Amino acid sequence: MSRQLAKRGLGAPTDISGADDDGHLVELWLDQKRSGHTRRSYGRTSMLFLMFLDDHGRELRTCRLVDLERWRASLDGSVATLAQRISCVKSLLTFAQVTGYCQLNVGAAMVAPKVPNQLAERILTVEEVFRLIAAAPNERCDALLRFLYGSGARIGETCALTWDEVHAAEEEPADGYGDAFVTLHGKGGETRHVRVSAGVHSALRALGPEGTAPGSTVFQTRSGRPLHPSDAAAMVRRAAVAAGLAAWAEGSKRRIGSGSAVSPHWLRHAHASHALDAGARVHLVQQTLGHASLATTSRYVHVRPGESSGKYLGV
Repeated sequence: MSRQLAKRGLGAPTDISGADDDGHLVELWLDQKRSGHTRRSYGRTSMLFLMFLDDHGRELRTCRLVDLERWRASLDGSVATLAQRISCVKSLLTFAQVTGYCQLNVGAAMVAPKVPNQLAERILTVEEVFRLIAAAPNERCDALLRFLYGSGARIGETCALTWDEVHAAEEEPADGYGDAFVTLHGKGGETRHVRVSAGVHSALRALGPEGTAPGSTVFQTRSGRPLHPSDAAAMVRRAAVAAGLAAWAEGSKRRIGSGSAVSPHWLRHAHASHALDAGARVHLVQQTLGHASLATTSRYVHVRPGESSGKYLGV
């Protein structure tokens, strides 16, 4: 049997990881992740997984499918949370096998739950977006909401934006749209330049008086420190409540997001959906949002729960 496995490339591989133990291997694996958010999230999940194995007298090299299923049964949270954690551990075990630290990838036999597509529930209408902006209590919140929607930026990109990354156009744009562009640093260190409207640019400039240090962040707290994504999320939630867009707000005409609170990422969703509705080319939306795959952007073409191609037929 061992000879047959070896012929198929499934025999004991040479350990090229250099890892001293499971914890060291996790560090090497996390070093491959370019996103700081991914490293933090995967780091927490993987450490908890190793603790679970240790409590049951196991480690990565001796982990069995039954151990994975027991760990899976111990998890709680939403389907999306479970899928993320299982995906994390599967990735770790794949890395362990590819580097030769583990002989086999036991995680390949574990299937992550399918996450329901609730994207349509997280897209605000154009009218709802402008209600949200109108409910902003101050200039900072107004600029934040306008920028998130107008640029389609991720919240991390928005909070990291500095004044030297906000550029006024040197000449009047030929198409009449936008008199400025911003430089955004996205996932994996990718950089893109996004044009913003005169209204968005004006809202940003209202936050930065003359003499503002070029390297300082555009969005700051009242005490002058850079705005943290959690601070920004709280601002969006408060504006959503004031606009009557909270999931269970009194008088709300529809159930928004299956009970989820409106978040900054909803404005990114709205940007993509509304731009495509207005005739923007899908490749342009992909470039603006910084999607690595066109398939990710194309999801927004298919999120109209009340739409059907059947209405175009004469039946």
